[in-house]
Amino acid sequence: MVSATKAGAMGEFIAASVIMGFEGWSVGHVPQDGYDLIAFDEEGALRVQVKSGFMRQDKDYRKPCYHFNNGTGGKKILRADKYDILCHCSLSERRCYFYAACSVNKVSQRYPASFFDDPEKEFDSWRKAVHICREGFC
Repeated sequence: MVSATKAGAMGEFIAASVIMGFEGWSVGHVPQDGYDLIAFDEEGALRVQVKSGFMRQDKDYRKPCYHFNNGTGGKKILRADKYDILCHCSLSERRCYFYAACSVNKVSQRYPASFFDDPEKEFDSWRKAVHICREGFC
């Protein structure tokens, strides 16, 4: 069993690696209150909050799923003014999915076991999240 602290660190490094793989992007690990990474390109910087998870069997669901807590203390959504992009990182698959912070409206999110199977989701979700943040759609 991996501790929550170790799982969080693993997710941060996986997310940093994924973002650095996108052309033109660099990443710094800067754990602060409200965000874990700073991603930057020639247009500027974005603060990234990473949430990590393993696939699990949930008592309320018959099939294994991923479950991510988007909040603090399990009750409140993290304030979107503290970060720009939320990353859900599958530790089992070592893949990420990104959201613009202003579009996060649930305290927790569940995904089916197959959610992280498509590697194209990483870049597509990153591109969409960056676009929303930079174009002011929130």
